[in-house]
Amino acid sequence: KGTAGFGRGSLEGMQSLKLAQSPLSRHLTEEVNKIGKLATPINVRVVGEKISTAGGYLHRCKAIFAFQKVAADKEIIIFAMYTNEYGSESQAPNAGRIYLECIDSVALRPHESGEERDAVIKAIMCGYFQYMRGCGFQYVHARVPPPNDASCQIFARRPGNLRVQSAVWMTRWMRRLLRHAVQTKVIHRFNCGSHGRILNYPPTVLPSNHLLMEIIFAEKEDKICSGHDPSVPELLRERMFVIQLQSQPDHQARALDKCKPLPLTFASSRRDLNVVLMGERYAFHTVPHAVRSTHAIVGRLIEEQAKGPQVGERSAAAASSSVRHWLDDRHDMPPPSQPLRLQLKRRPLGPATSSVVEELTPAEDNCTSALEDELMSFNAGGMGSSS
Repeated sequence: KGTAGFGRGSLEGMQSLKLAQSPLSRHLTEEVNKIGKLATPINVRVVGEKISTAGGYLHRCKAIFAFQKVAADKEIIIFAMYTNEYGSESQAPNAGRIYLECIDSVALRPHESGEERDAVIKAIMCGYFQYMRGCGFQYVHARVPPPNDASCQIFARRPGNLRVQSAVWMTRWMRRLLRHAVQTKVIHRFNCGSHGRILNYPPTVLPSNHLLMEIIFAEKEDKICSGHDPSVPELLRERMFVIQLQSQPDHQARALDKCKPLPLTFASSRRDLNVVLMGERYAFHTVPHAVRSTHAIVGRLIEEQAKGPQVGERSAAAASSSVRHWLDDRHDMPPPSQPLRLQLKRRPLGPATSSVVEELTPAEDNCTSALEDELMSFNAGGMGSSS
């Protein structure tokens, strides 16, 4: 109940314990606090969740934050992850897949070792894979942002001259993480490759702004990588990962995350979170800054969860029904044997779901034709298999 002993201390006194709890956050908190060399305890919470049809596919967006205790009544955010989970109610080819939209952590604190932070993030990531595998999901799709993406981080933007090195380091780190997950039998296997060439990576799981960044990088790769080691371009072509959670569909697994969604907060959307972080000038580069910023963020999250709109079962069902009606209603619906293209053509949903479902803005929807072409290519080539 928040007072169990973890690491060198207990969770008692942490402000983040007042945030809404979920089965996933309980599991992740237990997993990360199993680390024997952990200096102080860590609390993991799903701080925001919403039902979305962005891209034309029904899915859950989750914001997962990890808080670490630094004093009796002080804590800091050390890790954040945004996920898009396409459950059984989503359409093919996205159903049963997860896209890791963003992974980020704050700078190391004084006296904190890189090995400890690495162990913390590995425990959270592997715990997430383990939990979602038990929910029946089959694949997780991850992507290291290309160097031309200047807004892929949450806590601190990388300067332009460091983005190539950052992308290379992150790609190598992701490989190490996934090798560890295979060795510990958390995942079945993984495959990596470049955008447009990697097998079993439907382009429809990518948000349109991520797809646009990949298209731009492919066009300007030589210019972006000029002046760097010759091995860099080849490594940056291996930034996309297909993670197979199960060797075969597990029919005994739990239903695809049927838990009631948590309340909406400003952190439910990474875009809204970035607006708040920049508008309030929250910073995490020093421990005092991180403590003050975390205290303000957690306080606001608690307040919004207490009085904010609930994204309950009725709202989720309404969103699902609206999407089904939208798909069934179209006169240009192709037979099941033909490639699905219509999800890329959107229309506003009804007022019953307008407070729950997020649609793409016109600015985000500027690469629909490119995505449609890639989906045609993906359907023509089949689902493929990871090696």
